[in-house]
Amino acid sequence: MEEHFDINQALRVYDKVVTNGTKNQDKYEYMGLSAWSAIDGYTVQLSDESVTVSIYFHNKYEFDYENARQLGAFIDKLDEVDKSK
Repeated sequence: MEEHFDINQALRVYDKVVTNGTKNQDKYEYMGLSAWSAIDGYTVQLSDESVTVSIYFHNKYEFDYENARQLGAFIDKLDEVDKSK
């Protein structure tokens, strides 16, 4: 499932969450997703209740999840937020 991950889409979603979301401490929350960045500004993270993706410099990324079903739901949520206005 990770092979279906579109990093450009994830970065667009990160921007939407930060732009349209509600800030809660260091994270922004929007449409079931949370987004935050590291102090260095080169690492951004997106998460829902089950999955976190960390996006690093040079478009490298790493997922943290327990099973493929959770990852599939997370990617579907990225699609939903990306298509929202």
